[in-house]
Amino acid sequence: QKSAQGQTANQPDNLKEPALMENQLYDIREPILIPDSNRILWWIAAILAGILLIGLIFYFWKKRARQQKAVLAHETALRELERAGPLIEEQNINAFITLIDQTLRRYIEQRFHIFARRQTTREFIHELAEDQENVPEPLMENSENLKTWLQHCDLVKFAKAGLSQETMTDMVLNLRTFIESTKMEAKEK
Repeated sequence: QKSAQGQTANQPDNLKEPALMENQLYDIREPILIPDSNRILWWIAAILAGILLIGLIFYFWKKRARQQKAVLAHETALRELERAGPLIEEQNINAFITLIDQTLRRYIEQRFHIFARRQTTREFIHELAEDQENVPEPLMENSENLKTWLQHCDLVKFAKAGLSQETMTDMVLNLRTFIESTKMEAKEK
């Protein structure tokens, strides 16, 4: 026994290692599947393309809706005048006169490109009288009516003057006639 022990004692260390290594070995495992990176990139690209397509469809849909909603100045003004009827019946003079004043000034601004909403009545009437070369003919033909309507508006707004239902109805009818006689026809595309 001494000789066997002596032989193992005299053996180099590298011969003893294989016995230890056997205890550390494990069975072979199945391979780990790594996802195909191209497949993930294709899915990401498809999702981004879908989002882009939906965004473009939404953009052009909104743009088309906006173009269809372009309304001429006289159409807007006449629609605003329709709101005057209930105000006349309620005898709400301040709301009525504000509506008439804003509708008239907005119509003049949109139709004739004169900044009537940013001017006082006196400034606007002065511009009509002094700058006759640059004022459109339909405004010059109706300058007296415009002067009367705007002065009525100022009297009610600032001097708290009253108006009868008949006067308010006449103002709406006259203003409607003015708008319809000066309207610009839509250009056909």
